[in-house]
Amino acid sequence: MSHRQDRALIARFQLGVVSFYAGMGKSRIQDYVDDIKSRNPAIKLGSYAVLSEYRGLALPGDADYTMLNDMEANGWWARDAATGNKVQWTQQYGAYQTNITAWTRTDANGRRFPQYKAGFDTDHIFGGVRGIDYVYIDQVNDSPSVNADYVMSGTNHHTSDPVVAAAHRQGQRDYFDALRSLNPGIRLMANAASLSTPEYYRQLEGAFMECQMGKDWSLETVSGWDTMMARYRNEMAQTRAPHDVIFQACGPTAEPTLMRYGLASAMLHDGFYAFSVIGQLSPPWFDEYSAQVGAPAQAPPVAATESGIWMRRYTNGVVLVNPSKTTALSIDIGAGYRHLTGTQDPVVNNGQPERVITLQPRTGMLMVKE
Repeated sequence: MSHRQDRALIARFQLGVVSFYAGMGKSRIQDYVDDIKSRNPAIKLGSYAVLSEYRGLALPGDADYTMLNDMEANGWWARDAATGNKVQWTQQYGAYQTNITAWTRTDANGRRFPQYKAGFDTDHIFGGVRGIDYVYIDQVNDSPSVNADYVMSGTNHHTSDPVVAAAHRQGQRDYFDALRSLNPGIRLMANAASLSTPEYYRQLEGAFMECQMGKDWSLETVSGWDTMMARYRNEMAQTRAPHDVIFQACGPTAEPTLMRYGLASAMLHDGFYAFSVIGQLSPPWFDEYSAQVGAPAQAPPVAATESGIWMRRYTNGVVLVNPSKTTALSIDIGAGYRHLTGTQDPVVNNGQPERVITLQPRTGMLMVKE
């Protein structure tokens, strides 16, 4: 996909995150943002960032070459106590775990890595770029991902060590605070396991709920739909206004049934929805994304209907979810509704009117008014 095609696809959505990097240069980043915003002025656009790991190598001409030298000099890598080697959470991208705790040294300006990285990202990527609404921060976890000598005492510390975990969260919080100080008015969104801890609670305007459906480790798969939805409601409550929570489902293909199940579940509350095909960077587009269901006409439901189906009415439609793993359920939604008209799944999206809707287990449905 070309850059122009990529921008055109992003502009079709209500919210998008782009992996801008320091080597692009701000003029190129600004051009990218301007192009997307010219296509869709209402889109909320985020710039990707990550604090808890970073690539381990850079050439002298690279924009982050000096930063990597400073990381080495100030002990900002997480290292194994026995070997002194940098530790990795995953070897896939050549990235290594950083030590973002206050046990590390400060640089000549009194900064540890969270403050330094906030300054680097601001100076080289999004600072002063018009049209970037969010900094999206990946891997905002409750604790580090790898055992290492975070205390710098000569002994490795387990990721579950509560003192180390709290220090790690405080390092993330320091990054939040530094980003806000350097970029007044910027909003922050994180891919986070939980926002309930004191360091994270109501410190972010958005949250990304990664692959809540569709993988063997997804919350819906492991703990069930009710637990997943409880987390969704919590993320909405634990963020600041405007509570831009993204609910994501992931599938091996662009399969409409799983996509609808996730989309309808997301629409039971007020967040955004994303569907990703595993292994593909560009998201697919579905007929349902163009459905004119209108604005919510009801508050998010707190219980299922008598039929067992969860329902929420919109000004020009209705969304339905059957979360049962075993039982098909039916509901009378009243007269005046029809199926969407689409080409990807014409058996379901056939445009026909229907009043009594039957949903198979673990499925969702969007209907629009006639």
